[in-house]
Amino acid sequence: MVGGYHIDLGPNSASLSLHGVPPDILLPGAAIWSGEPLIRVGPRTIIIGRLFRRGTPSTSVLTIGQAEADRLMDDRGRGLLGGYWGGYVVVHVGPDDAVRIFRDPSGLLPCYFRIGAEGVALGGTILNLAAPGPDAVDFPELACILAGGDLRGRKTCLAGVEELIAGECLVFDRGRATTEPWWSPWDHVGGSGIGSEDAVVSLVT
Repeated sequence: MVGGYHIDLGPNSASLSLHGVPPDILLPGAAIWSGEPLIRVGPRTIIIGRLFRRGTPSTSVLTIGQAEADRLMDDRGRGLLGGYWGGYVVVHVGPDDAVRIFRDPSGLLPCYFRIGAEGVALGGTILNLAAPGPDAVDFPELACILAGGDLRGRKTCLAGVEELIAGECLVFDRGRATTEPWWSPWDHVGGSGIGSEDAVVSLVT
């Protein structure tokens, strides 16, 4: 695969191929093909994309030691978010065998997904996720996007294909997929220091 990436989650992921090509990486319950850089973090975690350490100077990360790796995904990725930045997607298989896919808060690396009967497929492009046929276009969502301009949400214009929002984590556990917010810009917004009544006065005067 030249550029981009593709991830399949499910019980049959180990036996899958993408256009006849075997996976670059196999984790328990996850098969990964990637034309993006791959950083292996222990036996159950892969980072797809580019990662940099916070601090001065900021340095590119090529490897992560096991002691540090064990802390990265604890507490909703707090170790990863606090110590690193970049354009990346993390694939992590927990001790409970649940697979977590986390997209970094910058959203520099695209991430789309489709939930199917056998599992979940994710990728940096919708081309490998779209199902051909007359029902492939989500016309109501297409109308909303045309009317709303930049007011984008999770849905795409292709039926069944959604976007994993930057800062979100998709959790695939026992055949069920859910999303969790691991990062929010509101966590980094300070208070104005004025009460609601004073704020109203400042707006109308």
